[in-house]
Amino acid sequence: MTEALASKQPAWFGFRIWRKVDLDPVKQEQIVIVRGKIQTKASVEPGANDNQDQEAIMPLQSDSKAVYLERIQTYVHFEMNCMFGWIKQRDMVKFTQKMVAFVLAGNDGECSSTEPIAYVHVNIDNLTHPIPLLTVYHQFHPVPSSSYTLLQAMFGRRYPVGLLDEERILPVGQEITAVGILDTMPDGKPVIKPCSRLPIFLTERTREQLVIELASGTKLLFWLGIIATSISAGVLGYAVVKNYVRWKQRREQEQQRQIDEINRQNRLMEEEAENLADIPEGELCVVCLLRRRRSAFIHCGHRVCCVGCAQRVERGADSRCPVCRQIVTGTMRVFDS
Repeated sequence: MTEALASKQPAWFGFRIWRKVDLDPVKQEQIVIVRGKIQTKASVEPGANDNQDQEAIMPLQSDSKAVYLERIQTYVHFEMNCMFGWIKQRDMVKFTQKMVAFVLAGNDGECSSTEPIAYVHVNIDNLTHPIPLLTVYHQFHPVPSSSYTLLQAMFGRRYPVGLLDEERILPVGQEITAVGILDTMPDGKPVIKPCSRLPIFLTERTREQLVIELASGTKLLFWLGIIATSISAGVLGYAVVKNYVRWKQRREQEQQRQIDEINRQNRLMEEEAENLADIPEGELCVVCLLRRRRSAFIHCGHRVCCVGCAQRVERGADSRCPVCRQIVTGTMRVFDS
């Protein structure tokens, strides 16, 4: 947004204003940056007959004139926390604010002697953005301690400390910058309103400082994005490599397990290998006709195969008993007494 801001000097503005036109076909809002000195509306429009156009506010504890006054009275007390011990708590007791209509006026040196001082109205109704207030009064009134306070502290109950009284103002004559939407009042006078899409409305920083701050924030976000992307890529790469190594280890272990199983079966077959002449005709495996029948099928119970052939029948595509053709769910090795 800052790159699109162009410096313009309209004829009816006697102070610095930078404008960015929002090309919204519905609203046609203009987001501008205006810098000027704070003045009351009554001081720049003395002929306006409006009951709301009052003079500047005078704080109770200061001689400075203001257009906005905020007074906060805070009750301070200590409260016992199980984790952090005694902690200080603050409860707002009273909050009052006063304000008068004010404008941002141009400097006298920027206007010719024949032209009136240019100004733009500032609308802070329903404002949610922070305001650069000046603290003119900050006084802490302690509460005298008593024996009851000591008992409260001994039993872990909260006890009062004092009352904090503060006054903060927006003084007249202070030069500030307003960033918001440029609009017109019913009488055609310009007014600037806060924009909910922007993080600030009134600030003491200049346009150049805002641009530098925005550029620094953009650069910081850029490098943070690069760092986060690098960390994410590193974590993802580490996860991929780790999963590949695990998969490779499981595959090697599975292959080694299969090789060990085949070797074990071969050893069993070699141990059970006997001379065909010593095996009775009814004891030969019905599949290979080379080894003695040593395995029984589950659930039919037929003992018609050797150990190796019985396992091959069980693991085959059609695991059925060669005799009764029932489905084989397992094998059991049988030893002769």
